[in-house]
Amino acid sequence: MLNEKQERFVQHYILTRNATEAAKAAGYSDRSAANQGYRLINNPEIAERIEDLEKELETNIDVVDEIENQYQLNTNNLQYNKVFGR
Repeated sequence: MLNEKQERFVQHYILTRNATEAAKAAGYSDRSAANQGYRLINNPEIAERIEDLEKELETNIDVVDEIENQYQLNTNNLQYNKVFGR
């Protein structure tokens, strides 16, 4: 189980994809952040937690396709409303 500092590292790493910046955000000193980031990212428990969180963030919806579909639907509805006066 990860301690609080390690969990903060993981959360920030997911956002930044930068181990040094994630270490700083987790509370490690600026002087040691690069070394701590390297050490943490190579920790098997931390790597597993990062993988688990990434899986939670994945989606089966293609966002671009969904936006295009919604745009087309709204465009069609707008044209329908113009033709039938709604």
